[in-house]
Amino acid sequence: MVILNKKYFLLRIFIFSFFIYTLCSCGSGKPGYNPYLRTRPLDKQYKSNRKALDKGTKNYSKQMRKNRKRIFGGKRPPPRPDGG
Repeated sequence: MVILNKKYFLLRIFIFSFFIYTLCSCGSGKPGYNPYLRTRPLDKQYKSNRKALDKGTKNYSKQMRKNRKRIFGGKRPPPRPDGG
């Protein structure tokens, strides 16, 4: 008799804890709070990023010019008359 009551008692605790866990895990259904989601980057950051990108592009084109001269020897050919 004692073992039977103990089983039911433990089963009730398990079911109750599972029910509480599911309620807590569901929450309100809203996504979590992200402080960076609604902030906009500053103009200073935009300018610094733009400067870095321009510098990288410039360095890349310099490197490609050097490689082109070494591989093909000379300047690039003039563009086609149709603009391509």
